[in-house]
Amino acid sequence: MCHTNTKPASPAHEPAVVQLNQLREQGVPLLPVKIPRHYRQLVEEEIATLGRTGGPLHSVVYPKADRFHTFAPGEVTNFVEDFGHMPDGLDRVIVHRYPAKLLFFPTDTCVGHCQYCFRPDITGTDPAAKNRHRNLTDPVLDDVVRYLEQNPGVREVIFSGGDPLACKPAALDNALSRILSVPSVKWCRFHSKAPLFAPALLNERMIDVLARHRVKLVIHAVHPYELGAEVGERLAEARRRGVLLYNQFPLLRGINDHADVLLELAYRCVDLGVQMLTMFIADPIRYGATYRLRLQRVFDLADEVFLRGEGWVSNFRVCMDSPVGKVRREHVIAHDPAADQYTFERDCQQVTYHDIPAAMDRPTPVDELLYNGTRFVT
Repeated sequence: MCHTNTKPASPAHEPAVVQLNQLREQGVPLLPVKIPRHYRQLVEEEIATLGRTGGPLHSVVYPKADRFHTFAPGEVTNFVEDFGHMPDGLDRVIVHRYPAKLLFFPTDTCVGHCQYCFRPDITGTDPAAKNRHRNLTDPVLDDVVRYLEQNPGVREVIFSGGDPLACKPAALDNALSRILSVPSVKWCRFHSKAPLFAPALLNERMIDVLARHRVKLVIHAVHPYELGAEVGERLAEARRRGVLLYNQFPLLRGINDHADVLLELAYRCVDLGVQMLTMFIADPIRYGATYRLRLQRVFDLADEVFLRGEGWVSNFRVCMDSPVGKVRREHVIAHDPAADQYTFERDCQQVTYHDIPAAMDRPTPVDELLYNGTRFVT
């Protein structure tokens, strides 16, 4: 039911990849290295330019060298507690955390693997599993439709989890038709890294499905160099057909932790007709500390982008997903500098966030992140 154009990765020479595979063999929920051909070429060009590995695109798909010996207080496996919001009988099918929308996993397969993934315990955890695309079969869709009919407050269904564009257009067409047949469901949204990992998957058949069902497509571009010519052509065709495009991404140390990178990313998105939607604070998950920034630096970067960028570029939200829902700077009700903890409150519910140690947050020089220069930022 699903397909990819991924070549097997061959990074065994990298110690971090060896350690990744060893931890996976021990049962630790981590994603293996999986790089589609298109993105592999971008990484190879980056290595040739920098003369080394460890650049921003390399850090997207290969584990960073210090990942498995860098830890921070308060880390957990799944910060937002997805499994606590999966209805009975629909485990690993939907997550219903907000009254008006729910998350639907069409598959647990992704086109490529982001090593900073915040949901490695949900996505692609068992490569040998069979029927991993069963959520697009009619028996499972029957259960999903029944749940939606019993919960008429749900207005939007978000296809995510695994990557929806890893699935065949016909299967997605059927799922969209069935879900949108529920009168209370007004919109469907796709969250996908596929247009950046393997832009050929955003082909005419896929765009036709998205356009006919008025699907909003949210890409996950974390760096401006992901938005090359081929990606731009595919996105432009989708936009021409009336597909609304958005970008949602995390702020990540060593990948995009500089205002110039964020502005260049925003300008390139807008130039392609992609509206900047959300910049996420990285989840405090196990083996993710090397990607995180100090919370104050997140806020400072957001402020700099706001002050330097035009309103049509910088007017995106900055928030953190949490067990009590999405929270922003305005939801901070307490800060304990001695414990290095923040308390967020939303809807009378509180969540504690443990910051990373100050010594761990070393800003990345901009010339290492924008090694090819810029097109819009001066």
